[in-house]
Amino acid sequence: STNQIHKAAMAINSSILSEMEIPDSYMATLPKCGKSSVGDSIYRSMNSSGRFFPEKLLDCLNIASEHEAVQLADRVEASMYTWRRKACLSNSKNSWNLVKDLMSNTERTDKNYVM
Repeated sequence: STNQIHKAAMAINSSILSEMEIPDSYMATLPKCGKSSVGDSIYRSMNSSGRFFPEKLLDCLNIASEHEAVQLADRVEASMYTWRRKACLSNSKNSWNLVKDLMSNTERTDKNYVM
């Protein structure tokens, strides 16, 4: 059926897009803070202490047109990239700190020390 073909095409597109590298020019245009992309109310809803339910968020939002829905989706996507970038940066910094700590804890005079 048409619905199944549409779902298959969406799955293929999603798979292809997830494998593509994000251009640096796009990443440079993203805000430094994901919260500023989505706004305070959406950010609070996404980070509430309980489990996040997108349906509840959509019920609270006043989306009047398809254009507004696409704009919201774009803002959420931008914030996701921002948060992922921050997570990668913090993980790499943590890894580097672990390496530095490990190296400082070993005796520097032992040339035969192998990690």
